[in-house]
Amino acid sequence: MEKDNTGRMPTTAILRAATKYSLEAYNDEIAGALKIENKLASSTAFFLHDEELGMDVLVHRGTESARDWLFNLSAIPVRVCKRWVHGGFAAAHMAIWRKCKQHLDPGKKLLITGHSLGGGMAELSALKLATKENGFGNINLVTFGKPNTMLKRKTRYKMDHLAGHLSVISGSDIVTRIPRFLFCPDANQQSLYLGNDGNDYVDCERDFMLADWKAGDAISDHDMKLYAERMKPHT
Repeated sequence: MEKDNTGRMPTTAILRAATKYSLEAYNDEIAGALKIENKLASSTAFFLHDEELGMDVLVHRGTESARDWLFNLSAIPVRVCKRWVHGGFAAAHMAIWRKCKQHLDPGKKLLITGHSLGGGMAELSALKLATKENGFGNINLVTFGKPNTMLKRKTRYKMDHLAGHLSVISGSDIVTRIPRFLFCPDANQQSLYLGNDGNDYVDCERDFMLADWKAGDAISDHDMKLYAERMKPHT
């Protein structure tokens, strides 16, 4: 993958920060970050300003084990910002969103990131900042092992307000393929597919990913530590 390219692909520095913070979100604390959580909903996020990056960062903690996802193959969609989204992810996000938004400044550049469920919640955070009334004009969204969040429809939803939008998919990661039937990713995202052949592909065809699938790796490929290792050439 070409580094620091323009357009909707986030820069190398942003990818480095997104990988770092999505991994660190599984710790009890992140140095210099404010922890935002709702223990009842098991929802956690961290907010900080990264001086080196020159951006505020909102990182959502995910679910470490893909086994916790296998029951969640479908969900009743709910309406969020004029779009139909996965109801379970929306509920987890709503539990902490009000506190998260209090710390966001539309005058500053913002990176939103997360792994697993945290990736789905990161996508919902970006969606809620899409309206003109919010005034956010420089947002990068980078997710790892993100589930499908948006309801499928004839004309797919697009988040055109993002400066960069990347979904990273590790080989046979099962979570990136669920819920399978009713939901899909945002139409405007770019994808970085970390292939089982050791090569990485930008916006590769779905048929290629299906052919590359290895059932035996469906759980292990969801591990954020593996994502971090595979992202080293890009960070």
